[in-house]
Amino acid sequence: MFNNDFVDVGKCNLDFQESGLLNVVANITRTGVFVYTKYNVETGELETIRQLRHPDDVKESLSSLKGIPVTNDHPNELLSLETTKEYVVGMTSDSPKVIPVDVSYDSKEEYVEQAFTVFDAATIDDIQKGKREVSLGYSLDLMDEAGTWNGEPYDCRQKNIVYNHLSIVHRARGGAGCAIQMDGKHINVDGVMFDDVL
Repeated sequence: MFNNDFVDVGKCNLDFQESGLLNVVANITRTGVFVYTKYNVETGELETIRQLRHPDDVKESLSSLKGIPVTNDHPNELLSLETTKEYVVGMTSDSPKVIPVDVSYDSKEEYVEQAFTVFDAATIDDIQKGKREVSLGYSLDLMDEAGTWNGEPYDCRQKNIVYNHLSIVHRARGGAGCAIQMDGKHINVDGVMFDDVL
């Protein structure tokens, strides 16, 4: 399964190197319940799927964030040795860190903060013009587990998260939350999953 999640860069500090490369720090993902929409081919209807990204699973995934390619918008596929050079505009750092954030009076979630460097002039121009939201593409397994997390119900749990790329995008669905998902059996566009047999 592959997912894409969107998070707002927010107040980023634009830090240019002497060479003109841009260093950026951003909150690139978070814990909590993520709501996705799946297109059911048989019924022709949209189905809501609530996925839990547990802090333990996020922490286990951090090492896969080190040195992944940065792209300007999402590619239509997960990147590989054969395709990365077509899309890459930067690289992430080797030091992601977890930051607790108050979601409400009685609950907290955790964001992952990471630095990345952009070395493509057109992408740097886009960032300066306000394109400052980011989205991760990654693979995962969905565990059949339902429950409640911080007062929100969920249908399944994301496990074995492995990040593939970080994309700079125009819009984050749900503000600073996460949005678009892609997985091995489905392809998501703006949070809608379409079976790959279509």
